[in-house]
Amino acid sequence: MVPEDFGTRLRTLRELRGLSTRELSRELEGVISQSGISRMENGAKQPTVSDLVALSWVFGVSLNELTDEIPLSKRAQWAARSSKNVDISEVKRDLMPYLELRNTLDEVLDA
Repeated sequence: MVPEDFGTRLRTLRELRGLSTRELSRELEGVISQSGISRMENGAKQPTVSDLVALSWVFGVSLNELTDEIPLSKRAQWAARSSKNVDISEVKRDLMPYLELRNTLDEVLDA
C-alpha cells in the first residue's frame, strides 16, 4: 500500500535530481513510461511492486522511503530539529542507517 502523498514524494524526488518525467523514464529503462510517471505524480495511477522497486533503485532510496506513511528521511529531520545548534544534514546522515535497520527488523519480526 502506498501513502496518500506518494505522487508528491515521487515528484519531489524527481525534481531534486533535476529530472524531467521523460528523463526519469529513460533512467528506469522503460519500466515506467513518461505518462505512467506523470499519472502516478498526479494520483491517477497506483504504482505496482515492480514500479516501486525500480523507483527505489533509480533514486537510491529504500522502499520504505516511498511507501511508509512517514518516510525515514522525515523522521531523521524531525529528530534533528529537536536539538539546538545542530547541522540537520549531519544528524540525518548519522540517523538514517539506524532507522533503516529498525524498519528491517520490524519487517522481519512481523513476518
